[in-house]
Amino acid sequence: PRSTLFPYTTLFRSVLLFRAHPVLTVLGAAAAAAAYVKFWLLPRRSRTARAGVEKARTDKIGNDAETSAQKAVDRTPGLYTKLTSLNLGRNGDCDIAALTASGVAAIEVKAGGGVCGWDGNVLTSGVQRRVVHGSPNPVAQVRIQADLLSKATGRQVLAIVCVNQMSNQIRVKGGRGETDVLICGAGYLPKALQQPHGAPLSAQDAERMAKKLQRASAQARPMPPRR
Repeated sequence: PRSTLFPYTTLFRSVLLFRAHPVLTVLGAAAAAAAYVKFWLLPRRSRTARAGVEKARTDKIGNDAETSAQKAVDRTPGLYTKLTSLNLGRNGDCDIAALTASGVAAIEVKAGGGVCGWDGNVLTSGVQRRVVHGSPNPVAQVRIQADLLSKATGRQVLAIVCVNQMSNQIRVKGGRGETDVLICGAGYLPKALQQPHGAPLSAQDAERMAKKLQRASAQARPMPPRR
């Protein structure tokens, strides 16, 4: 009703009704409360519960992808050490930094599978070309990580986007001053990491770099949670 007197007239009628029929009034109030719980309160809680379930599912997909990538790195011949969740500062959250006999690599991990495509801005997977789970532009993301890792180690860094169940490989050429990026599946990671990239790395150099990177990561500002 448009009238501003509606709440007051309704209250007045409710008082008269309660005096005439107290039992009916109480029953009506109980029915209204039950309707509120059924049609408003419970659906809101259901939406909250569904959101929690979806977040848990999404987190599991991301964690499974990172686990498969880490296991693939562990199978790499000539691996000295791998550092995970390395905080390099300024959007430099590096999922995996691999130090091998062939050099240093920064690996950004995403969840997806099948034949993937890159249109210059968005990474997609499958026939339906769905956006790969995670950042829509992982190439730009891993370039930042590789540049920061290169400054921290003084080495040329191989930049890789690992889509855990990807079946093809994509090589993205960098523009002027940009790092080339390899996009591949977890199964291809050991082969990719064995390819020479920069000067060969000794075990002593790898140990020294790992300690330096761990100290820098511990001293860096906490990374904001990913969205």
